[in-house]
Amino acid sequence: MILMALASSLALATTLSGATLWHTLHRALYISTGPSHPRRIIYVFFDPNCMYCHALWEVAHSVQAQIGLRIRWLPVGRLKPSSLPKAAAIVLSRHPGRAFTYDETHFDAATETGGIPGVRSAPSGVVHGIEANWKLMSVVLGATGTPTIVYPYHGRIVVQKGLPDSQAAIGRILTGD
Repeated sequence: MILMALASSLALATTLSGATLWHTLHRALYISTGPSHPRRIIYVFFDPNCMYCHALWEVAHSVQAQIGLRIRWLPVGRLKPSSLPKAAAIVLSRHPGRAFTYDETHFDAATETGGIPGVRSAPSGVVHGIEANWKLMSVVLGATGTPTIVYPYHGRIVVQKGLPDSQAAIGRILTGD
């Protein structure tokens, strides 16, 4: 409920300062992966059925511990009818990080479908949180596709809409260098 109100009030803003955006993301619904005491944190809006999110996960997952990167994955459920139930299943899991990893390690590239089974129903608070993430991504950030990545870079907050088209750009996002 609070997340929905937050996203609705932010939708009225035309621009957000980097600090306000970062604070808003910190209060959103997300799943964390990576070390508990990271050197760097980034936020990624993802859909459980997104092949580009999966490609980003494959690169990031293999280096997160080594580079001290914590990723806060903000679920949205838009690509397929199964997206919202899968996002809710991840969030509702006893261990959301493990559930997210299961979704990604069992991703079916041929059908562009995440591996976790969706839930039949989810508490309204979870559904509202996932919908609030979509509003934050689409209305406030102006992004319509996943992944949308928000990260610090040389003292400012950058929004990357979509998967970067080069390994160098992905590396810069993950490391901050």
